[in-house]
Amino acid sequence: MAKIAKWMLGEDCGCDARKDTLNKLFPYKKPNCLTEDEFAYLDEWFSIKRNSVTTEQQKMLVSINNRVFNENTITTNCTPCFLSGVQSKLKVIHTEYIKENK
Repeated sequence: MAKIAKWMLGEDCGCDARKDTLNKLFPYKKPNCLTEDEFAYLDEWFSIKRNSVTTEQQKMLVSINNRVFNENTITTNCTPCFLSGVQSKLKVIHTEYIKENK
C-alpha cells in the first residue's frame, strides 16, 4: 500500500516502467497510464465481484477505457459483452498497477 501511496502522491509514479509493461500486454493498443481518479475508481470497482453494471457505471468504465486505450467504445445493453470486453481489459490494467506496487 505504501508504494501505491507514493505513486499517487508523486514521489515515484513509475509511469515509464508501467507504460513498458502495458505496451507488452497490449502491443497493438499503446495504452496510456491511469490517472489517480481512474485508479481509485477501478480499485473500488474491482473490490466487489459484479454480475451487473448500471448505465452510469458503464459510462464511467467506457470513459476510462476510451482514454487509456484511445478507443471510441460505446455502452451496450449486453452486460456479459461489456464485462468480458471493457471490464476485462481494465482488469488487466488494474491488476498490473496493484502487482507493480506490492
